[in-house]
Amino acid sequence: MTPTCWDLFQKTHKTTHGTRWVSSKAERTANEYETRLSERESQQSSGDGVSSVQSENSIFYDVVCGVNKKGRIFGLGSEAGKYRPSSSRSSNGISNSEYEQMRNLVSNLSQENKTLKEQLQTHSELIRASQEESWMVREQLRQFMETFSFGLASQSSRPPQPPPTHDPDTQQFDDNELDDDSNIDV
Repeated sequence: MTPTCWDLFQKTHKTTHGTRWVSSKAERTANEYETRLSERESQQSSGDGVSSVQSENSIFYDVVCGVNKKGRIFGLGSEAGKYRPSSSRSSNGISNSEYEQMRNLVSNLSQENKTLKEQLQTHSELIRASQEESWMVREQLRQFMETFSFGLASQSSRPPQPPPTHDPDTQQFDDNELDDDSNIDV
């Protein structure tokens, strides 16, 4: 079994006793790799061994900035050819299946966005129609109120008729009414 990039790096960049790094660059690379690896492990819940090795190698590529202009991978020496990213990965480290998943996701989100925009347009049109209808009802109500007010005003321009009153001086009595009063016992 081929060791991971990290295993090879440790074997080739530590002193013979394996306690110290051979250079400060090797130490910085090791520290960065261990930090990223622990971050990935804390985020990853489960996975098979192959994807784990690929992931560890991907982390190492990221830490050492991948293949340099001369086609070399820092820290791997002549063994670098065995560890080059597979052709199924693009230069940015995304596999074809990951790319396809992201492409599908973008397509789905674009479609959802289009649908939401159409719904928003429909709702905007309904609101606009409702506002126009509300304005028309208010205008009709205003016209009705003006007409009603005008009708009340025209009735109030006529002098009011006094209610009928009985003046005791001008009041005439029927003789029978008087006779009825005279029969009252005192």
